[in-house]
Amino acid sequence: MVRWIRQQPLLLDVPCVVFSADDPLDTNRAPHELVCDYYIRKPHDFPQLLALASRVRDRWLNTARV
Repeated sequence: MVRWIRQQPLLLDVPCVVFSADDPLDTNRAPHELVCDYYIRKPHDFPQLLALASRVRDRWLNTARV
């Protein structure tokens, strides 16, 4: 999916963030191979997941300009 997004001319300036429970180094997939701007490993602990969601909201949604 990420590669498809990167092939779309209208989406080239859109940051691509991948959330995964897998560590890309554990799966032999380096972040640059995923062609994403940010790779975020999801925590297994629910309170930590909520904290991560809050940081993502603050970084990407509250600062976005249309």
